[in-house]
Amino acid sequence: MPTDAGTLGSGPPSGSPIQPSEIVQRKSFLPIALPLAFLAGLICLFSPLLGWLGLVGTVVWGVFRYQRKSGAISAGTGARLGALMGLFTFVFVLLLGTLNFGLSLLAGHHSDEFRANMVKQIQQAAASSPDPRAKEMMLWFTTGEGLVVLVAFGLFVFFIIILVSATATGAVTGAVANKKPQQ
Repeated sequence: MPTDAGTLGSGPPSGSPIQPSEIVQRKSFLPIALPLAFLAGLICLFSPLLGWLGLVGTVVWGVFRYQRKSGAISAGTGARLGALMGLFTFVFVLLLGTLNFGLSLLAGHHSDEFRANMVKQIQQAAASSPDPRAKEMMLWFTTGEGLVVLVAFGLFVFFIIILVSATATGAVTGAVANKKPQQ
């Protein structure tokens, strides 16, 4: 079913009337989501645990603000809003992290120190492992290719954690938003 160019998400099955609360209105949501996702991304950059709490808080805040503007929403709509905020937050974390890394290189901090610390931690973990195959694999992560795979895998896991957390938070908030008495 084609959706309006100004909406996100899929509509209800064909044949049923479209409920305004089921379609995310971009023009209403993006001005709410982008600043909050930027804030959550900034917090994530400095502290992952506080960043996760910041993500949950900004998703709750964003879903409630959207609900206040557009009326009653469902848990599914809240989940879509949360997932979109999680995606935006991840993009901001990547952009801000890249900017931070680039500025640290310009300021004279060398990436060799970062790489050396990672290699040292991997070697310590390999030394404590009794399994020779695990040691071999961990030592492969100290190579250039291994570090790239390790960082890529870490980013993927981070993305999944952000997306699942934001989606679940949005779903719960969307369900609770309708239970709250309107003022």
